[in-house]
Amino acid sequence: MGIIDREYLAESYSVHDKIRRDLSLIISNDGFSFAIFNGNAELVGLRVYRLTTESKLQECLATINNDNLLKSIFTKVNIGFGGRPSVLVPEKLFDHRYPEAYLPAKDTDLKTSVFWIDEVASLSGRNIHMIESELKDQLSDYFPGANFKHRTTAFIEYISRTASEKAAPLIYVHVDHNLAYTFLFEEGKLKYSGDFEFKNPNDFLYFVLQVFQEYKLDPEKNHLSLSGMLDANSLIYDKLYRYIRNINWTVPGNELTMDGYIDIFPAHYDFELMAMQLCG
Repeated sequence: MGIIDREYLAESYSVHDKIRRDLSLIISNDGFSFAIFNGNAELVGLRVYRLTTESKLQECLATINNDNLLKSIFTKVNIGFGGRPSVLVPEKLFDHRYPEAYLPAKDTDLKTSVFWIDEVASLSGRNIHMIESELKDQLSDYFPGANFKHRTTAFIEYISRTASEKAAPLIYVHVDHNLAYTFLFEEGKLKYSGDFEFKNPNDFLYFVLQVFQEYKLDPEKNHLSLSGMLDANSLIYDKLYRYIRNINWTVPGNELTMDGYIDIFPAHYDFELMAMQLCG
């Protein structure tokens, strides 16, 4: 069984209430997290699990199956997958007959996985990735009618919806353990998307500054927005701030009520789950 790293439960929440709720769940390589919202768009429950065995697929499924919060009846279920790689393809270049052509051959193992294609309306394009067949089938049984997509799809859709068309270039980085997803938006449009693995703060700084350099951005002027498991007192933040003067946190807008949650955790920790709820 997975280990709970963090959790939040609203005082009013009861698993026995016959109330219809929404669920957003994100699965990554080393764990998964989920958030539960009531009909008033209030965050009422959240858990973050860490997987500890080598059989992570089976451990993930067993943990989901045994979690009492996930035994509720949900009106809407959005499930995000964090598998690598994923690739964004403009609509005019997309051919649905050959999804394998867009991913590296070594990552297209159809014996254990299936292609999955998200429509990314804000980009007039598709996000192509793969989902492990057993994981997808089991989750479809647990959550009939669930909406599946790559974890970056909802992030991109939410930022695209809220970004100003007059805004200067802005880099977003979302951190999940030793993996970071990077996006560059300019004038409200996505200009770059990528991800990188890092082992230490120097790795992290190197990959972020690469984006600044490649797109000729000025670390003294252009902004960096962070979300995920980072704090202002972390070594990574300290390294970044030595070179990048304008750093802020990516947080959801007022579409969601998170009062009890933000009394305990920073709002940027679980931004991805909030974006999944709003744009799933």
